[in-house]
Amino acid sequence: MMKSYIFVHQGVSDEIEFALALLGYIVIRLPSFGALGPYVCCHPDSLLFPLPDGRLLMHENYYRENRELFDRTGLRFALTDEPVGAEYPQDVLLNALALRDVLYGRLDSVSKTVKAAYNKHVGVKQGYARCSVLALGERAAVTADRGLEKALLSQGASVLMLPPGGIILRAAAPSGFDEKGKKIKPVGDAVRCDGFIGGSGVMLGEDTCGFFGDITAYKHYEQLQSFARSHGVRLVSLGTGPLEDMGGAVIAGLK
Repeated sequence: MMKSYIFVHQGVSDEIEFALALLGYIVIRLPSFGALGPYVCCHPDSLLFPLPDGRLLMHENYYRENRELFDRTGLRFALTDEPVGAEYPQDVLLNALALRDVLYGRLDSVSKTVKAAYNKHVGVKQGYARCSVLALGERAAVTADRGLEKALLSQGASVLMLPPGGIILRAAAPSGFDEKGKKIKPVGDAVRCDGFIGGSGVMLGEDTCGFFGDITAYKHYEQLQSFARSHGVRLVSLGTGPLEDMGGAVIAGLK
């Protein structure tokens, strides 16, 4: 029997965790990484990259801080010691998008390990490529970024462009120390409304996309639902309340 782990933002509600558990996932809340800024320090799409060989790539410092948490899963991990920081674009090391064996991202800032895993690369200006795109399977995607829309269309993907806004992005207080060994100062609970669509959801199998919040309350829900339905994907709300960018989620299986 395969165990399916889902790595999520440490701040997901108990309601969302329960919904994921009901679907059969073992939920792992990711601790914050002090080397990253407050808006991405707990985001799975900034902390982990699922490599094609099944390993999960992360920064070696993050692994050291949370070794027990990761080792008890029995999953395989790859580590990088490449520079990472709290300022953009030093924080996008792992925030690249892989779709149909094509890698999209700000290539001068993406991890060498990530780039080496893919033969085809498409460069874009947007560093938060994975967070900016909601992939609905391997052939369909949703974004508010024109550069990513153009890049995806150039590779034969079907793309729905939606206006930005209407998605909450919440700051978390990073813990621990930065790359220079300086103690991280708490930031508080700042909230913005410019979160990315990709960070608000995750594909749960081949035909279901789950969202962090009530997707039916999203102002572009009808348009999104119509597009998803045309690609055989149904949309489900994992929680109540406004849609929130929580950095998506990373799913990994263990036989």
